[in-house]
Amino acid sequence: MKKKKRRFFVNERLNPNTTPLNYDLFFEPDFKKLAFKGFEKIKINIKKKTKKITLHSKNLKIKKASVEGLKLKIKNFKKQEVVVLYSNTFLTGVVELEISFEGKTGDLKGLYKSDYLNKGEKEQLLTTQFEAADARSAFPCFDEPAFKATFNLSVLISENLEAISNTEIKKTELKKGKKLVIFNQTPVMPTYLLYLGVGKFEFIESSVNGVKVRVYTTPGKLKLAKLPLEYAKKSLAFFEDYFKIKYQLPKLDLIALPDFPAGAMENWGAITFREASFLCDENTPLANKQNSAMIIAHEISHQWFGDLVTMKWWDDLWLNESFATFASYKAVEKIKPEWKFNLHYLLDVVDQGLTADALISTHPVSVKVKTVGEIEEIFDAISYEKGSSVLRMFEDFMGEEAFRQSLHDYLKTHSYSNATQKHLWLSMKKIAGERGLQFNVKMIEEWVNKPGYPVVKVKKSENGFTLTQNRFTLLQDKKDSWSIPIHYQTVEGEGFITLEKNGFIQTTGSWVKLNLNQAGFYRVFYDSASLEELGVLIKKKFLKPVDAWGVENDLFASVRSGRVKLENYLNFIERFCDNVSYPLTDSILSHLSWLLLMARSKVEKTVTSFSLKTLDSIGWRAAPNEDSVNKLLRSKALTLLGLTGNWRAARLAENLFMKLKQKKKIDSNLKNFAIYIKTWFKGDFSELTLMYENELNPVDKIKFLTALGMFNDRKKLLKALAYSESSKVKHQDSFRIPLTVSSNPTGRKLLWPWVRKNWARLKKRNQPGTHFLGDYVAMLGTLDTYKELKELKKFFKNNDRDDIKRTIKETLERVECNAKFKKLNSLN
Repeated sequence: MKKKKRRFFVNERLNPNTTPLNYDLFFEPDFKKLAFKGFEKIKINIKKKTKKITLHSKNLKIKKASVEGLKLKIKNFKKQEVVVLYSNTFLTGVVELEISFEGKTGDLKGLYKSDYLNKGEKEQLLTTQFEAADARSAFPCFDEPAFKATFNLSVLISENLEAISNTEIKKTELKKGKKLVIFNQTPVMPTYLLYLGVGKFEFIESSVNGVKVRVYTTPGKLKLAKLPLEYAKKSLAFFEDYFKIKYQLPKLDLIALPDFPAGAMENWGAITFREASFLCDENTPLANKQNSAMIIAHEISHQWFGDLVTMKWWDDLWLNESFATFASYKAVEKIKPEWKFNLHYLLDVVDQGLTADALISTHPVSVKVKTVGEIEEIFDAISYEKGSSVLRMFEDFMGEEAFRQSLHDYLKTHSYSNATQKHLWLSMKKIAGERGLQFNVKMIEEWVNKPGYPVVKVKKSENGFTLTQNRFTLLQDKKDSWSIPIHYQTVEGEGFITLEKNGFIQTTGSWVKLNLNQAGFYRVFYDSASLEELGVLIKKKFLKPVDAWGVENDLFASVRSGRVKLENYLNFIERFCDNVSYPLTDSILSHLSWLLLMARSKVEKTVTSFSLKTLDSIGWRAAPNEDSVNKLLRSKALTLLGLTGNWRAARLAENLFMKLKQKKKIDSNLKNFAIYIKTWFKGDFSELTLMYENELNPVDKIKFLTALGMFNDRKKLLKALAYSESSKVKHQDSFRIPLTVSSNPTGRKLLWPWVRKNWARLKKRNQPGTHFLGDYVAMLGTLDTYKELKELKKFFKNNDRDDIKRTIKETLERVECNAKFKKLNSLN
């Protein structure tokens, strides 16, 4: 009987018995044709004899392939993104595979072009973005994180261009008007970390502990590179000290790109950034400088978590991203203590994680993924912010030094290799044991392997407080429980318990504050009497700022989930939260902004009153040497006040905008406010688009573009939405106007009909491999009626795609939550 030929299934993993050892890889890009030719020699180890070799290949034309001089038969499986090479004889052991190939440049993925202006002239550069699965669109390869290998890269380019890769240039050879740039061999690493950039670059350079640190920009932007260089140097020094492991390469390049699909990418030794998120100087608004420092620290921490030690498969993406998020805030707190990044962490990370994980449609931090689309979708607030928050809880449980030593042990043990979460638990257990600490792996694992998180309900009883728990979601309570390490405070002092299903805290006092320092990843709902007691403590500033924030933030979550009426929340902040304190005041301003969108008639008076009190306390204009958080609060309060129609805020915005237009200097921290509120009150479409198109500073350029979604006029907003898809706007930035419209009180109801009408075009333009189509879906999460929910369900039933399935579920649930909130608070 003839043996049935085995099919190769879509998303099937590659054969682990055939592994790469080294890629000798050559590229010859063609700027005019937006194409490239390539040739590679891959040294592979075949552990079990076979007649076929399977590699990933996407949109590449394989010209020829051979192994040890023997020609191979080539068969492409386009849907599966693989190429299978067949031999007439069995292959085994270490062999050398040779492949010549051709390809076309991609759109913000693989090897792609980036356009920019140099002295008014349009120029191009070529750059790469391979994470998660796009190295295969640049060269045939074993495109999975477990297949680590070394790379010897060379590229043939015009003499007037420069090339950048992960390692230093070994040598350059001139060849008939071109030059062959040959790079040193890389460390062992996965394909997604390989980098190649070709174009006209300028750079500034310094060094840290013997490591060259350079910032590359396109021509004319070096003045915006000095501050990022300082952030990079200090971050690198911090992580070498924190991890107690030296950075492993002789150089670290940071490359600012005009076109980039994400904020940044941690290619080993050659980190890439979207220039608008990265470049800055002393005149840049504080929020943008902070964002730059944080992104730089995040990517540099990846040089250890992700690059030196890589997750075995994307299930454990969180081992890369949660740690980078956690570590980046530690670094910035050390580098710029005056910024109070330990407090920013609560707003940027903990709150974002809690909000995302409050959906029934959430996923565990460690989640099973198979398809490329599924992989792309887990680059989200669960893998980043929730995972980071859980790590912070582990740190609080173990102690800061024991936790840090665990990370050192994990990195040292698995350097140049792959790891899973079990390896991390082993390091934690080892260090805990050495210090005489208990370490319950089962308890730790449930925070990573289970979706969601608990809410602890506190009820006053005769001799203390009764505690119960269940899983918190915005739609309904779910029966579930966790082992929760609870740090608490009463009149007697601090205490610690591990809560299983329920528990009791004994005290003679009338109050208890759970989740001290907000170190735990859970919410706390207090009964009305306990909440009243805590409110008094907030007003008296008895509670620490972090704990005051925790009480308010959990209360708002109870309002959003329908467990507490809106009026109760408004009454609480009016009575107890009028003293300006960070992060409490910032949190309330954010919550009032959301309420202004959902319940304008009920909250407008409170929004106006709270914003005015905040501004009267910190001042309408910046004071010399003022606290950095006041600069952020001022802009936020002014913008919110402007949206209520306050004449004073409107006049200030108009005056500042006029100075901007006249190229006069203003408080840079008020640029957003000035542009947004001027547009809201008296926006001129032609004026704003002209300012956007003529602006050369990448940070300010984005501010003008984003403001086009702020018109208080439906016709202008529709015009702005059309403009977002025009050639005037970079593909990577086309989502920004719709995103602003989604939170515009006048415009958010326009977005859904516009997305529905333009869906086919949006879907075609935003192919899998970028997050952009999912962004358009997520923006619809500000809708708030059951009628809209029904329309969305019907539409997406036949208009989904593999890389947006999870986003659709989450968006539908958010809309249902909004509709429920409005119904419960009689807002329809």
